[in-house]
Amino acid sequence: MIPDHIPSSSLCPNDLNSRRVKGVSAAMREHLRQAIQQDGPMPLDQFMETVLYHPTLGYYEADQDPVGLEGDFQTSVSLGPMLGKLLHHQAMTWKAGQTPWQWVECGAHHGQLAEDMLKARQAMAPSNPCHEMEYLIFEPSPKRQAIQKERLKAFEGQVSWVDSWTSLRDRFHQGIIFSNELLDAMPTRRLAWCKPRRQWVECCVTWKQDGLAWTHRPLEQPLRLNWLETSDQALLEQALPDDYLIEISPAAITWWQEAARSLKRGYVVAIDYGFKGLEKFSPSRTGGTLRTYWRHRMGTDPFEEVGSRDLTAHVDFPALEKMGAEEGLNTIGLLPQESFMHQCLGSLLAAGEQIKPEETGVFRTLMHPEHFGHRFQVLIQQRT
Repeated sequence: MIPDHIPSSSLCPNDLNSRRVKGVSAAMREHLRQAIQQDGPMPLDQFMETVLYHPTLGYYEADQDPVGLEGDFQTSVSLGPMLGKLLHHQAMTWKAGQTPWQWVECGAHHGQLAEDMLKARQAMAPSNPCHEMEYLIFEPSPKRQAIQKERLKAFEGQVSWVDSWTSLRDRFHQGIIFSNELLDAMPTRRLAWCKPRRQWVECCVTWKQDGLAWTHRPLEQPLRLNWLETSDQALLEQALPDDYLIEISPAAITWWQEAARSLKRGYVVAIDYGFKGLEKFSPSRTGGTLRTYWRHRMGTDPFEEVGSRDLTAHVDFPALEKMGAEEGLNTIGLLPQESFMHQCLGSLLAAGEQIKPEETGVFRTLMHPEHFGHRFQVLIQQRT
């Protein structure tokens, strides 16, 4: 909050933003201090749920858009409409004449991808079967729903909203449930390997003296990674150094289970930072993958300017794939975004479309291994 004695006109935008950050951080720190003193140390997933999604103080509930050049980080969507155009054509390839066919976007943020895809559909001839695809946005937050509806008011009647899995199941028949950079921001737990005792302990957030700090507590049950054979997990643990950190996200696995159970026929697709195979236990990641993002700078301290920076952790794609299989889904692919973009481009070209000269730069960024092409993975599972 800006003090009364400092006129807002005397502050540049960066000053205003700095004061907003500090004000939010102070309020969030106090909120966390009171919660910890009342209920004890807080598991990381509860901490993330609070700092990211608190209805008034949470990072994703702030008025300022954190995505794009003026925000804290770039996404494939914020680069321009190219991703929406590609996904639109891929969705129509998957449709293959099936009716009804629906696209469900989860984690639509401020509605840019929806706008890009709906514009791509609008550019097609009215007789094209792409106009038979219904666009749904799954958005639990009333505040973000209002932002999305304002942005998409030109497409009134062409897009609708649901706010729960129950509501989605009432509306969704067959099609695609899609998320882009959603699962990496879901609350996650952090675990540390205690080599002397040969067991995992949970890293929780506590309050010490004047600040937030880490503390350890025993797990109620031994950690079991069900996407690994028990013997393989034991062999891996023998090789781990003391205090090796990992993150696991029961929230993301539950989300994937809900998506699978909502899918009568079609696909579940997620694009995100994440692991394949045994990459989770790389020697280069002894400190885990919990990261902060602020003004396009990455950090590793989740307690710095708490509530005013994005928090993410790599997605466990093997765990999601395992859950989908248990729910009866078949894996179509777990591939780098680069390969998936090639697939989408094929769908676009097959429809008689071309990449415009002004779109080639964005397409290269989506494909480039040092940008989005290899760092992001795409998991595609299907129910027929």
